[in-house]
Amino acid sequence: MQKFKKLASSCCLFFLIFMAQAGKAEAHEFWLYPNAWLLETDQELRVDLRVGTQFNGYQKVYLQDHISRFDLIGPNNQTPFKGRLGDRPAGKIIPQESGLHIIAHVTSFSSITYETLDKFQAFATEKGYPDAVAAHRARRLAEQNFSEDYRRFAKSLVAVSTAAGQDRVLGMEVEITALQNPFVMQGDLLELRLDRDGTPWSNVQVTVLARGPDPDPGTTASTTFYRTDETGRVKIRTMPGYEYLVDAVSLDPIDPPDANSGAVWLSRWASMTFARPVTN
Repeated sequence: MQKFKKLASSCCLFFLIFMAQAGKAEAHEFWLYPNAWLLETDQELRVDLRVGTQFNGYQKVYLQDHISRFDLIGPNNQTPFKGRLGDRPAGKIIPQESGLHIIAHVTSFSSITYETLDKFQAFATEKGYPDAVAAHRARRLAEQNFSEDYRRFAKSLVAVSTAAGQDRVLGMEVEITALQNPFVMQGDLLELRLDRDGTPWSNVQVTVLARGPDPDPGTTASTTFYRTDETGRVKIRTMPGYEYLVDAVSLDPIDPPDANSGAVWLSRWASMTFARPVTN
């Protein structure tokens, strides 16, 4: 009987993990969502890994094989998140210093198969690549059941005790960096810099999703589109009392196809989440 209970418990755990990881083909953005944007000293920081659309999505569980990097970076120290299989939220840690902290997460490679070219076209157009289908056909690739490799590079900003400090470049393959501190900035224009492979990421679509404080489940976010300039910079409009998800995607051909997955496209997703506190 005891063995049966352990087996049932294990089966239940893996079923929950499977359900929590399902739906990749339909999902879009990947982002980090902390339990609080402003934390007190010694308060536990809990971080959800979320996948979905319109700033709404499901929680991914902690799976070590799917994670290449998961760190909390404070003004002076960097600490890795450590989890166990199936943990939800995936990240739990108590910050050890005051100031602005960066949460950094990089996934391992995954692959998705498009059953039809229409689905690939919908994704590519949404993310700012309307000519991708023409390029696909010019390469004389299959128009059904072809694959794309993808990887996610996510950041989030939280303040511990004080908001003193500044976001900084962490050297991710694709990365969004805030050039002002959104917790203490003046005015409503926040300047961001996007980098791709260590150089300014110019002329890329930047999608900004915004919603008010303490949103009800299912609340639809407002969406605004921008493009970076030749220096990889963009100024986005923000408002106190709102939280933000910023997203940009790099889409590149793989030629010849990936030897392991057979993928013919590579997408790399950069995201950043933060909030602007209400000012008195």
